Amino acid sequence: MSLTRYVSEVPTREARNFSRGLEHLNMTNRFSMAKIDAVAVKRTAIVDGVVLVAKRGMEGVGLLSQLEQQMSAMIPGSTNRLAFIADRAVLAVGDVVSDTVREMRYL
Repeated sequence: MSLTRYVSEVPTREARNFSRGLEHLNMTNRFSMAKIDAVAVKRTAIVDGVVLVAKRGMEGVGLLSQLEQQMSAMIPGSTNRLAFIADRAVLAVGDVVSDTVREMRYL
């Protein structure tokens, strides 16, 4: 079924207005899709950044824990002091990860 038959029966001015309306709707739709794509790309980059910082933080905490255990085994008298230093370092790493999440939320 062809629209040509119906369009030829519609007055020319109305057909042009209808055509312009469809074109405007099409452009609005394209603009909305581009906007959604831009937001998705930005959010994905933020997630990637947070994951990278968290991953590095976890690796650092793992290394600190391993080093703490090794040193405690070599020097048993220093276990409490080493635990204190490791705990402080782990808290600092956690603060960095938290700050990163907070800062990236407002990008």
